[in-house]
Amino acid sequence: MCGIAAIYSNKANIPKVLSKAVEVLRSRGPDNQNIWSNGNGVGLAHTRLAILDLSATGNQPFANETKEIFLVSNGEIYNHKTLRKQLLSRGHKFLSQSDNEVILHAYEQWGLDCVEHFIGMFSFVIWDNTKKEFFAARDHIGIKPLYYSNSPDGIAFSSTLDSLMILNQMPLKIKPLALAYALTLRYVPSPYAFWENSNKLQPGHTLTYSKEKGLKIKPYWVAPIDTDYSANYSYNNWLELYNTVIKDHLMSDVPLSIFLSAGLDSTSIAIAISELGIKFSAISGSIEEYEANEFHTAKLTAEKLACPCIKVPIHSNAFNSYEKQILDAFDEPQIDSGPLPMYLVSQAASKKFKVSISGDGGDECFGGYPWHRPFGIKESKTNKILKKLLPFSKKYLDNNNLFLQDYANRTGTPFSVNEVNILFSPIISDFSEEKRVFPFKKHYIKKIHPLRAYQRIDLFTFCSDLCLFKVDRASMANSLEVRVPFLDKRILEWSLSRPFTEEDVQLKNAKSLLREYVKTYNLSNVLKQPKSGFSLKGLEMLSVSPNTVNEINKGILVKGGYLVKNWEKMLPYNNANLRKIWVLKYLSDWLENKILQIENYKSVTK
Repeated sequence: MCGIAAIYSNKANIPKVLSKAVEVLRSRGPDNQNIWSNGNGVGLAHTRLAILDLSATGNQPFANETKEIFLVSNGEIYNHKTLRKQLLSRGHKFLSQSDNEVILHAYEQWGLDCVEHFIGMFSFVIWDNTKKEFFAARDHIGIKPLYYSNSPDGIAFSSTLDSLMILNQMPLKIKPLALAYALTLRYVPSPYAFWENSNKLQPGHTLTYSKEKGLKIKPYWVAPIDTDYSANYSYNNWLELYNTVIKDHLMSDVPLSIFLSAGLDSTSIAIAISELGIKFSAISGSIEEYEANEFHTAKLTAEKLACPCIKVPIHSNAFNSYEKQILDAFDEPQIDSGPLPMYLVSQAASKKFKVSISGDGGDECFGGYPWHRPFGIKESKTNKILKKLLPFSKKYLDNNNLFLQDYANRTGTPFSVNEVNILFSPIISDFSEEKRVFPFKKHYIKKIHPLRAYQRIDLFTFCSDLCLFKVDRASMANSLEVRVPFLDKRILEWSLSRPFTEEDVQLKNAKSLLREYVKTYNLSNVLKQPKSGFSLKGLEMLSVSPNTVNEINKGILVKGGYLVKNWEKMLPYNNANLRKIWVLKYLSDWLENKILQIENYKSVTK
């Protein structure tokens, strides 16, 4: 895993701003840092976390034989061996054993269509000197990040928003719509980014840029829409696909670990790795004050699979101790308690490993979230959907906005639309329910099964912009690569095309394929374990006190004129408002820390 940056500008001191961008990206790639510039306004930078081909030949930027095409990339190409054989047979010459070098030669061979050949998690930027053009892409579901900033002076790209704002040298100005989303959704959805003059490249999209033609963005992958009743979706067919994907995700020249919880997803991955005869260690978080602590079940699973289990104690009151590290690591505000547990398990894993495997994505693939069950809908044995709607839910299916508003409410929202407009006036004044659900609307397909519709929305919003964002930032702050087999393109396409079964639409029996798989290993504790997210419930009860109100009033949200001065009259200190007060304090701390952090770097580049 790595950090990447690229820039075209006629004004900036390219080597100087890239050197500062590299400093910000160093935790993403502590093993090597390189900068390349053509001396004519174009530059690329790379920080490397060496996983495959640990030698210097795997260092980037990569260049083709004629030194006309240059690449910086972040991620893993799981089918690189197959692609390498194809490209070698067509006369391409490789200088390394790095999986990422195939991106460069695939671009030479297939041009912009090269992305359709990749199976993996990636973001990359190519500079084609023959065309005087940038070509960038992000993987199908957004496992790896890529930000860009386009202006009359040129364009810049980076793995993080912090380094992007150093590259573009523009003033830090909050994007009001992004702030409204952070407050109502808990995250900033693609393609938006928190600062003005910045954007995320959406998952499954490519970008081209040249001074003459400007900026063009288009999708290259769309998740399946239609159910495929003709294909083989048997348990054995699933096992064959699953084992193939797991094996591909284990490619590494360094030792592996797995984030193991009591859940079906990570447990099934641990079983599959064990079946392949690969040695690994389990990293298991133990949220000490929870009665439903999953560590005990995870430890029993590890013992049955004969793998070491490293316990990571997590206490809710540790948030204050680690707040500075989390504020530094997260380049956009994520209004959630999940960053702390993920940061701590990543920190523990990174002491011995460079790679961990995670069970993220299992709920999105197989409809495992509680909010996936708002409707009483079943599918008949003849595979024709029967909509047996509960009286209260039919109105949601008949009205797109109500359906999406219900989804937004189910996935968790700190503040209402009305509260945001009042509390953050005049910075935010025209935010509406229509705007709140817009990020979901572009992924919503009314004609398909509502459960499948929820899965699609989840994948490209909640999963990509909250869950994967959290995993990437927390892990890369600790120089750890995290792989997510359930979000492999092959598994996604298989699971989203598969007809529903009776078990799929009942929460207690959700993810029936994984249940059957785990059942064969006599892990009854896992099957009985109630679903529990990896977050700190009730964090605000420990972190908020009457003094928190004073701290917010002294902070940048109030002093900077973002939050109205009489906010506490609308949110008086009481148990009902503790979560919202915690959000305001966290957001204030994040904003103050981030502005200081970025401005300090930018001042050195001037």
